[in-house]
This record gives sequence, structure tokens and C-alpha cells, in this order.
Amino acid sequence: MAMGAFGMTGIYNKEKVKMRLLGGFRRKFLFFTVLFSLALLVASALISYLSGASILRKTTFKNQQAIVQLMVNSIGEMVDSEVKELEGYVASPSIWEAVINDANLQYSTIPVKDLPEYFAKKDKEWEESPLDSPIVNKCINTLLSLRLKNFIETKGDITEISITDRYGALVVASKKTSNFYQADEKWWQKTFDGGKGSIFISETDFDESSNTWSIVLSVPVYGKDAEVIGVCKAVYNALRFSGLVSKFKIGSTGRAILFDNNGKPICQSGHKLIKNKSLILPEWKVIKEAQSKETFRSNAYVRQDTGNVFLISWAAVLQKDLLQQGVKLIACVEQDVKEITAGQGFIPLSYFVVLFAVLVILSMYFSFLFIRLLIRPIEKMRLGMHEVASGNLSYYLNLKSGDELEDLVDSFNAMIDKLRKTLVSKNALIMEVAERKQIESMFEESKNKLEKQAQELSTQLKETEKTHEVMMSMLEDNNIIREALEKSLTELKQAQEMMVQVAKLGAVGQLASGVAHEVKNPLGIILQGINYLEHKIPDTEKDVREVLDMIKDGINRADRIINGLLDFSKSTKLELNPEDINAVLESSINLAQVSTRFSGVQIVKEMGRHIPKTKIDKNKMEQVFINILVNAAQAMDNKGKITVRSYVKKLEKTRDSLINSEVDYFNAGEEVLIVEVEDTGTGIPEENLKKIFEAFFSTKGPKGGAGLGLGICLNIVNMHKGLIDVESQVGKGTKITITLKLATEGRNA
Repeated sequence: MAMGAFGMTGIYNKEKVKMRLLGGFRRKFLFFTVLFSLALLVASALISYLSGASILRKTTFKNQQAIVQLMVNSIGEMVDSEVKELEGYVASPSIWEAVINDANLQYSTIPVKDLPEYFAKKDKEWEESPLDSPIVNKCINTLLSLRLKNFIETKGDITEISITDRYGALVVASKKTSNFYQADEKWWQKTFDGGKGSIFISETDFDESSNTWSIVLSVPVYGKDAEVIGVCKAVYNALRFSGLVSKFKIGSTGRAILFDNNGKPICQSGHKLIKNKSLILPEWKVIKEAQSKETFRSNAYVRQDTGNVFLISWAAVLQKDLLQQGVKLIACVEQDVKEITAGQGFIPLSYFVVLFAVLVILSMYFSFLFIRLLIRPIEKMRLGMHEVASGNLSYYLNLKSGDELEDLVDSFNAMIDKLRKTLVSKNALIMEVAERKQIESMFEESKNKLEKQAQELSTQLKETEKTHEVMMSMLEDNNIIREALEKSLTELKQAQEMMVQVAKLGAVGQLASGVAHEVKNPLGIILQGINYLEHKIPDTEKDVREVLDMIKDGINRADRIINGLLDFSKSTKLELNPEDINAVLESSINLAQVSTRFSGVQIVKEMGRHIPKTKIDKNKMEQVFINILVNAAQAMDNKGKITVRSYVKKLEKTRDSLINSEVDYFNAGEEVLIVEVEDTGTGIPEENLKKIFEAFFSTKGPKGGAGLGLGICLNIVNMHKGLIDVESQVGKGTKITITLKLATEGRNA
């Protein structure tokens, strides 16, 4: 379309035996306007389509997770209902207690050691007996067994129900069971639980005889004295699961599926129970690869049989009894992406048509403005130049555009005026030449004299003008030099302060590296020698041991100074992460309180709530806070109070810092994080406030540190592009304030 517009606006004509393409500016402007409009149109449509697809996918996942939540809740409620119903069914002692107690009493005459042999004999007899035998009729053809059969018919989803005594022997059943003795079964052992009684739910299992999935549910039977007298077992088929899952269906391609813990599909929406026990669905492969501790998960996968992309979401059934038995049922729903995005193509098409119409109108409007404001004035200037070139010096351009084109036209008219005044016609020039020839001989001498005088006057005038220009230039240069000198003096003072600091750091760095190499190894050797002498000197030589202890203290102090120098001089890269400043302060306080200096010190925490996170190196800032807390405790001599505050503040003006004010990282109106550590110690004299952050400055005497701790704190705060300031009054205490930037992400965390 852009190339078509480019060609349609070109008109060829013959001018001075040369073919030219007219409308150059118009044509180029229209070309770039159409090209830009088309690029903007395509980009907008593409962004609209991609953003729509992303929103649609997120919405689909959200809806799927809501459906999965409803499905797992329904399954969990169904299991809870079955458990409570079965417990309520066997909770009437008047119905079951007498017959179960009678069964329990009949084994009282049999020695305990003979019970296994007895039950093995009864088991064999039960298996060989037909349905009409007395031993079978006693269990399945009684009033109680009829009651169980009626319960099964009422429920409709139970295939078998039976009750055993406290020894595991069968008492009553709805039909003949595979065994008479049940105490060796896992469900019976879990339910009886040594007489404690607990609910048991088995994993789903495929029953070959009924050709369907089933679950075993067993509950303890209690007597009047709350003693477990027997166990009730019910075998449920999965028809209820199938009916529940069939209610969840999404569109024509969507479906809901229920898996067991091993990935076997139990049922799916729109179908009966899945009877192929070896079937592995592609959905389970996706779930298995992405299984984690999360409650919900969503993903997309490609169906191998169709090649279509499906969106799938799944969740586990979090029913307490199932979880206690390690039974995990997985529910999932899925839907084809093509069905989800079926109507999405209409949106970008409509957007494309509307935007195209708007861009066409805007292109025509801007083309009209371009021709009116730029092309027409240029055409007028071109015509004026043709007129002047043809000798028409009376031509005058009239253009009022209020821009650079009007200035160009004014310059053109001024040029024509000068040409008109300085040029004369050819005849007037010839007459002037003739007159000069006539009087040339008469005034030749006067002419020479006048020319000489004129040359002298011209020379004097030029010298005077040069002198004036030189004087004016000198005055201007003096003003410039004065301003430059004042600016240079200010910069020189700042540079001098920076050079002093850099020189200190350089000296510390060189000293640290040299000391680390030349002193630490000899100190280690000396310390080993002292340790050796301590083992060789008898305990009676107390004076010698005191001297050795003094030497060890001196060596340890030297080692601390060396480590402080290395920490002060080295520059490490920060590991910045969004951190909760209150958590960092709590950690620093806990670490600092390990020192004995805090034995009589009270720490008051005034930390703001809901403070946004700040992007810091947690370990470095803990080092800063611990140094400041330890210094505050030393200044109070095991008594007093330290207050730690944190809050967010909006700066009304740029922050002024007494310590590192040469670089300002903050703007007026910016929200910043403030951390204050205030003590009630002895305070710092005003003349020492700036010195406390310098290397090797210390007021603690020979038993104190090397004077590097606060210098390291200043370096770390500078690396975080923050400010550190100190306020102190002698006899009242000291407050150190640290200003940090807030993290741009996670402001609402």
C-alpha cells in the first residue's frame, strides 16, 4: 500500500529536455506516513491478539481451578458422608452388641496359643462349605444379615458389608465372604488397632469378580463402655465417583477425570467407569511430570493422537481420612485450546478495521497540514528565485508563517534590496566611465594625494577598531576567567577532600595487603609457640602463665586489627535482593546481644508495620547494624537504653548528611526508608563527629578496636547508594540515621 501511494503521487513532465518526477516532498511524506501507519497497525493488532490470548489462557486456568476445587470438595464431602453414615449405622449397641459379645465369649474357653490353629480350621471349613450349610447360614441368613442386605439395597453403591468380632472372626455378613477369619487382613488390623479403634479407607482397587473399581471402608464397633468389640467392613463400588465426575463437563472438547494414586483412571465425565485397569492416559503423564506439594497446578500439553493443544488443571482430594491412610485421589479437567480461542480471531479483525480507518483519516489530515505549512511556502520561494534569476529585481515575497521559513523569506527580500541599490544599468555605468576619463587628467595629482590620505585614515581607523575589539574581548575574557576561577576553586576544594579520602583508602589498602602478608603468618607462628609453652610450663609457674596470657591478648588484638584493615580496604560486589528491613534488624539485634556488653542494656524496638521491602545485601547491612549496636553498648558501660526505629518517610527536600553529603542519591518528594539507632550513652564531642568514620580514629583507648568499624559501615552504605548521618550531645547520647532506597518491586508486599 505504501509503494502504491508512492507511485500514484508521481507525475512525470518534461522540463529543459529532462524527465522529472514532480511532487517529491508530497510523495515522500505520504510514503513514510502510510508506511508508519501500516507498521503501527500491524504492531497494534499483533499486541492485541497476543495479550488477548494470554488473558484468555489465564482466565481459562482460573475457571478450571475453580471447577477442580468444586470437584475435590464434592469428592471429599462424599467420603466424609459415607464414613459418618457407616459409623452411625454401627453405633447402636442394642442392635449389634449382644451378638458380637456372644461371639467374643465363645473363645474364652480356648487357650490363646490354640486360637491360630482354631481359626485356620474354621477358615478351611468355611471355604469348603456350601451356601446352605449351617456354618454359612449362621452368618448370612439371619435377621442381622437381612438388615445388612436391606442397608445395601438402600444405599445402592455397596457391594458387600460384614461385621467381625474383636478376634477377627466373622459374625454376620450380607453374603458369603472369601474368608471366615479376617484378622490377618490389613483393613482389619488398621481398624482394630490393638483395641484403640480407627477408621480405614483403602486405595481404589479393580475388582475382577464385579469388573469395577471398589474402595474398602471399615470402622470400629463400640460397646456401651466405649470398648472396641468388633469391626464393620463395607466394600463400595466407584459408581458414585462416576456420577459425580460426570456432572463436570467443559464445552464439547473438555472433560473431567479422576485418577487413583498410581495414575489409573477411575472414571471420566460423559462415560461410565473405566474398566481397563492397565490404561495410562496422557493427562496422567503431564500430572506426573509436574507433581509437587502445591495444591493446584495448571499446564498445557499436546495430545499425541490429535496433535491439538489442551489446557489442563488438577488438584488432590484433601480428605483427612484419605490422607491419614496415604490414599491420594487426583481430579483434573481439560479443554482444547481451539475451542477456547474459537471467537478470538474476530476481535483483532474488528480492531484492525477500526484502527485502519482512524489511521487513514489521520494520514490525510497530516498530509494536508504538511502541504499547507511546508510545501506551499517552498513553492513560493522557488518562484521568487526564478523571477530574480530572470532579472526582475522588483519582485517581493510575502510570507507570514511565524517560523524559520518566514526568516528565510525576510533574508531573501533583504538580499534583493541590496542588489537593487548596488547594481546600475549598463548605460549609466558607461556614462560614469566617460565622465571619469574626462576629469581624470585634471585631478590626477589630487587623486593620488587624497588616496594616500584615505589609506592613512583607513589604516588608523582599522587600528582603532582592532584596539576597541581587543579591549572588549579582554573585558569579556576577564569575566569568563573570574567565573571559571571561582568554579575551579570550588571544584578544587571538593577534589582535595576526595583526594584526602582516596589517599587514606589507598594507604589502608596497601597497609592491609602488606600487613596480611608480612605479619599474620609470624603472628600465627608466635601463637603456636605460646600454646606449646603453656603445655610445657608447670601450673605452679603462675607469673609465667600470666605473661603468656598477656602476649596472647596482644597477638589476638593485632589479628583483629589486621582483619579490620582487610575488611576496610577490600571492595566486594553486593548481592542485592528485596529484603524486609525489620527482619534484618531483628537478626542483627539477636547476633549483637550475644556479646557481654549487652548484659545491662535495654533494647527498645520501634519498628514500623507494613514497611515496603528494600533492595540490599543482607549480610553487609547486618554487619553495619551490628557495628553500630556494639559501639552504642560500649558507650553505655552495661547500663542504659538503645532504641531501634524503622519507618518510611517522604523527603521534603534533598537529604543533607554530615558524613557523605558529597553525593546525593535522593530527590525531593521521594519516599525513603529510615533506620535510626539511638543510645543514652556518653555522647560524642562535636569536633569528633566527622572523625568517627575515618580510618584508625578511636576514642576507646588501647583496649578498644582499631577504629575501622564505622569506616566499614560508611563504605557499605555508600555501596548501597544510601546516606549515613550522626547526631550527638555529650552526656545525653548519640543517634545514627541511615537512609536507604525502597525496592521498586514488591512495594505492596
